[in-house]
Amino acid sequence: MEEELQRISSRPEFSPVLLAWMLMQDPSAMTPSSRQFGEKAINQRVLKVVTDICTDPVIEGESPLKELVCCSMSDVVSELVSRFDTDRLGSDVEVRSAVAALLHSQKVTHTDFFRPPFDQGVRHVWNDSLVQFPTEMIGLLELAKAVAETSDENKLKVCF
Repeated sequence: MEEELQRISSRPEFSPVLLAWMLMQDPSAMTPSSRQFGEKAINQRVLKVVTDICTDPVIEGESPLKELVCCSMSDVVSELVSRFDTDRLGSDVEVRSAVAALLHSQKVTHTDFFRPPFDQGVRHVWNDSLVQFPTEMIGLLELAKAVAETSDENKLKVCF
């Protein structure tokens, strides 16, 4: 498997796969090559790739494909932001953009945002944005808009 990952490791569009491989490894038994795949994914701006994938016109609208893609990407991003300092992952803008793209999925919003634990995954990025409010309003507004657009019920939840 690692040989195949090495073969695709130079292509940024595969950076989510590299990152997922690293995150699947037991942290105490992680091999140097797994760690290198994760570092390479971060260097290839994996969060921008996630944003691009989740906002691609091919999966626009509500569809099973969009839900599948966004849920898969959400699992990877949630694990990433829960296990690592978000300052090391890229710019705050890239982190929030990736999470906002994921939150456009109703299933991601329902399962990963409004359910405990409220300090992990995509909710962790929301909490960081709340802490920075009102100094940094744009990030929080982007995330709130993404959540609110998924349903009328969520519009009320975001407001209150």
